[in-house]
Amino acid sequence: MRNLFFGFAFSLLISGISQADEIKISNAWVAESIPGQDTASINLVITSKKIAKLIDVASGMAQNVEIHEMVIDSTSITMRKLSELDLPAKTPVIFDEHGIHLMLIGLRKQLVVGHKLPFALTVKFEDGRTTTLRVLAVIKSKKEQKRSETKTVSA
Repeated sequence: MRNLFFGFAFSLLISGISQADEIKISNAWVAESIPGQDTASINLVITSKKIAKLIDVASGMAQNVEIHEMVIDSTSITMRKLSELDLPAKTPVIFDEHGIHLMLIGLRKQLVVGHKLPFALTVKFEDGRTTTLRVLAVIKSKKEQKRSETKTVSA
């Protein structure tokens, strides 16, 4: 019976690892905040090996985290909350302040350069499996942000 339990626990561990290996998170960062600032956006790139959906985001550093999309038309720019976001297979999905982004709402403390912001992404695969990925976003200064934008544009 004991071996059966350990076998089951080991299979769950391996299953969790393989699901996490199916999603790659890169370039996760957030801008430093100023005292009293209530919101911030997380920038990152998500690449899934398989078709999936981002279905939830959470962080203890904010009261709420939402998936947002910036919509630009001929007369206005608006942000709208998305309940989920498609992650196509083998296609990087870029999150930045000019399009899709993760919005931290109700910051609990100031975001300070040199620290990291922990957050979690819950992803659901086409076959119904879900996995939660824990991520640390680097908190960047205004100067570091400008350098990142320059590198991205020139690449």
